[in-house]
Amino acid sequence: MSVLKADTIQSTGGGAATLTKQHAAKVWVNWKGTDTVGLNGSFNVSSGADLGTADYQINYSNAMGDVNYSVGLGTNRQDDSGDHTFSNFYANTTALLKGRAFNTGASALDQAKWTANIHGDLA
Repeated sequence: MSVLKADTIQSTGGGAATLTKQHAAKVWVNWKGTDTVGLNGSFNVSSGADLGTADYQINYSNAMGDVNYSVGLGTNRQDDSGDHTFSNFYANTTALLKGRAFNTGASALDQAKWTANIHGDLA
């Protein structure tokens, strides 16, 4: 059996290596949307922003190849009110994603955690 060990793998041009026949997430983020807002953890995210009540933006470190990528979003409420929440994205470019969270009454509602994972091709 062969073992490959490496600290960093780059393309021959020095950029990110291209994954072939694999569909690993190109971006993921776990965002704290209440109290002190910010990143709990992330991959390929340079920064985030709180744009207002339950309105968040994440900026990618490495751009996506086009805007036709797949986005999965999730939320986690801080309280136990029994009211359900949902999230959607309303703007995406090759460099960023903007998303909002709502309760079942369609009111914007800050979330304890807002998560996103993005699949597609990097630029």
